[in-house]
Amino acid sequence: MTRRGIPAPEWWLNKGRNVAGLILTLGIRRGFRSFGSGSRITPPLRLWGASGISVGSATIIGDNCWLNCVPAAGGARESRIVIGDGVWMSGFCTIASAAHVEIGDHTILARGVLITDHAHARGPGGRVQRASTEGRPVSIGAGVWIGQGACVMPGVRIGDGAIVGANSVVTRDVPPGTVVVGSPARPVSSRRPAAGAASDGGSPAVSDQ
Repeated sequence: MTRRGIPAPEWWLNKGRNVAGLILTLGIRRGFRSFGSGSRITPPLRLWGASGISVGSATIIGDNCWLNCVPAAGGARESRIVIGDGVWMSGFCTIASAAHVEIGDHTILARGVLITDHAHARGPGGRVQRASTEGRPVSIGAGVWIGQGACVMPGVRIGDGAIVGANSVVTRDVPPGTVVVGSPARPVSSRRPAAGAASDGGSPAVSDQ
């Protein structure tokens, strides 16, 4: 038995997830700094510091994501996460901020992406401590595509239309339209965003230079 061409068990499972996501979104959206129209969260969601998180319109936050605004070193600075319009975050993504993390419009995060602007501090004898270091802001442009399992590290800027390969670790700035892969991530080609790149929220449109 199918409904709209989808096998009945899958249809009901997806329907249940959509309803649960709507209930969760309606229940917690007021706790955010701002939450745009048409945006939706798929449960479960791990959330800390919602008052420092802004979500644009028509953005999808997938299942098992973690949005974490942590206190900066000494607790002196308010951390911020700003997610633009039409952003697609697949499941199991983590965004952690002790300073400022910003994600541009129509950017795509594949499953398991980590974006953080801080690390753990070191104490006497170089021992790693639970406390975080002072954050270094992270900026990700519009129409960026970050592949599955990639990590974006503190202080990094990624330009509009860039592509980050799966499982890459980005430790340096990425110019607009550049494709990077590896650990640490290195440029493998330079591409320029085509007219109207990612304006429909889909995969970034690119053309070779």
